[in-house]
Amino acid sequence: MLFVSVRIVIEKLTFGSYQHQIRTSRIAVKKVSLEKIYISELMEPNFVFRRFVNGVKMETKGADFTASYNMDTGSAGTIDWSFVANYNANKVLGINPLPGALYVNKADPRRSALINRYSVVQLENSTPKVRATLGAFWKLDRFSINIRESYYSRVYALETTPGNSPLKGADIQVPVNAAFITDLEAGIQVSPGLKVAAGANNLFDHYPTERSYTNIRQPQLVAGSRSFSSNLYPTISPYGINGGFYYVKATYTF
Repeated sequence: MLFVSVRIVIEKLTFGSYQHQIRTSRIAVKKVSLEKIYISELMEPNFVFRRFVNGVKMETKGADFTASYNMDTGSAGTIDWSFVANYNANKVLGINPLPGALYVNKADPRRSALINRYSVVQLENSTPKVRATLGAFWKLDRFSINIRESYYSRVYALETTPGNSPLKGADIQVPVNAAFITDLEAGIQVSPGLKVAAGANNLFDHYPTERSYTNIRQPQLVAGSRSFSSNLYPTISPYGINGGFYYVKATYTF
């Protein structure tokens, strides 16, 4: 008969919330000295003069939670548990007007706005509102296993469909659905200074949600667009678009 004694000690437990407003989405520009610009340069077709501006007023609300535990299982080794969670919500409160010296489309000011509707959706929805990671590091003598299970809530971008699609150029949400991602590493201490480990980031080779084939990718293929070969997955995926990464490594400590 096997008896295992378990002792749990709560080492750290923290919770925090936050809310702040920021001005963001500055236009990245090349600084130009007007005193050194000649009329001939202004007449060049590729000449562009830009400046930094605060384009958007945003509000961010959120909360953080962290906890850690040490579990001593006696003859079965020790397990260090950790849990981290974050809630984060972004909201665009307003879009600042263009500087007076710049062209403004009087008929439809949205066409010359600093930030368009695609950028607004990206600022508000391209990062997960909820992230959480549960981790466990087990160690017994020379052996260790480190495992992390991470959760990412749904994100999405707004894109324009091709003109030859069933939606005929209308906007469409391009989502990356909520997902759990597993990271795992197992190691052995070969000598006092040498440790060998094998592991995987995204152990189960999970890929993000594909762009709509019917509304985006098939019309691109029919039209012979080069975009077809490079936009299978949305680039806003919080865990990348390359699937699993597997490795073997050796670490020597002097």
